[in-house]
Amino acid sequence: MPRTAGPAAFYLWESRADADAFYTGPWLQGIRERYGMDPQIKFFHTACVTDNAVEAVLLPDAAE
Repeated sequence: MPRTAGPAAFYLWESRADADAFYTGPWLQGIRERYGMDPQIKFFHTACVTDNAVEAVLLPDAAE
């Protein structure tokens, strides 16, 4: 039976390269040591981001 560790988390990265760099090395090793398995990571593209702090809707460069 697959093991699940906590709720799903969502992170916003500037690029896929930034995400790939984070999800390797020490972070990945820590997950393997704690849970004895590799994490399942899914990547999604977002149409826009709502930034409530500055009251703005941010569009990706490709959508502008």
